[in-house]
Amino acid sequence: MSEHKSKRSVSRLLGQDMNFQGAPLECRFAYVFIDRKKQGQQQKDGSKSKDCYSITVMVPKRGDAATCPNYRALSDHCMEAAIAAWGQWPVGGNWPIKDGDIITIPKVAPGQPAPTQEQIDAKNAWHKGFWYVECTNMLDPGPRACIAQNGSFVEVPARLINGQEMYKSGDWGFVSLSAFTYHKEDKNSFGVKFGFEGVLFTRQDERIGAQSGPRSAEQMFGNVHIPQSAAQAGPPMSQQPAGPPVVPMSPQPAGPPVAPMSPQPAQYAPQLPQQPQFTVSTTPQPGGLPPIPQR
Repeated sequence: MSEHKSKRSVSRLLGQDMNFQGAPLECRFAYVFIDRKKQGQQQKDGSKSKDCYSITVMVPKRGDAATCPNYRALSDHCMEAAIAAWGQWPVGGNWPIKDGDIITIPKVAPGQPAPTQEQIDAKNAWHKGFWYVECTNMLDPGPRACIAQNGSFVEVPARLINGQEMYKSGDWGFVSLSAFTYHKEDKNSFGVKFGFEGVLFTRQDERIGAQSGPRSAEQMFGNVHIPQSAAQAGPPMSQQPAGPPVVPMSPQPAGPPVAPMSPQPAQYAPQLPQQPQFTVSTTPQPGGLPPIPQR
């Protein structure tokens, strides 16, 4: 097979068709790496995947793959890219949309006991009732992150600003994404993956997974007992150089914050958009799964 030239679907809000028609689809997000890259994972062949920005996009299941409009929103992207590259879905191609109701068994290190049913249920609880896809972005400065405020949106440069968390894994919102084809000839691996260019967070929900990023000072030192005498005495000033300290000690910057701060970023618009309508004609065959091409 000749060198593969990747084809990409139109980059647009999930829920819109390729002509930008239809209502955007509010999604839930997990494993959010937007303001920093996620470290690449060790592969079975000994290689290491590239560091990248990434996010898992989850859409509620409203029926099986043949009837669910949310599944259709994702599959339209896949088929749009596949048809542009191959004219149809390729036999043996990797289909990226995962069914959250399918149980996956957590991996354990050699010599460790097998997970209990309780551990398996806890590991799979976050994606139950959803279709989900993993999206990546390899380019710097990375995808845009925005939060909804007062009927508009504000772009935020980081997840934490002045100690306040702007968004997290588990929150809801809208995503601009695209699907793209790939073919790794050395591994005989081909199919479609998802990329994303930005997220608008609209409302908060229960956190998914552990807190990512550096720990706060409270998390690091909250259980340290400081003697009262030491707290009153302060640092030995005789050992400090003359003049002001090198690091500003003010807990707040001198000017206004980088982005308008809301004391409750949870004040996102809770209304769900109308159920999206789709007009894309490049869709899978009945059944919602990729068609089997004729050779």
